[in-house]
Amino acid sequence: MEPEANELIQESVSVNYVDMDQYKSSTDIQNRCVKMLANLWHAPPLSADCDMDGCGTATIGSSEAIMLGYVFVGVYVYTNGV
Repeated sequence: MEPEANELIQESVSVNYVDMDQYKSSTDIQNRCVKMLANLWHAPPLSADCDMDGCGTATIGSSEAIMLGYVFVGVYVYTNGV
């Protein structure tokens, strides 16, 4: 592996990106990503008085993200009778 990659890994090992109090910008990044995905999939507004295009959450691991996505697909199918 390149020395730069090892250096980047060593700098990032102790960072807890889940701590929204310590890393406030991660909340903004998360919200922007949710908005981009909601726009990509043409998500309807959450309610008539809400200007948000969708809801979402951040995950650290890809397995966790896949399981969450699978749960939401199941909920969608159940509620919409698809």
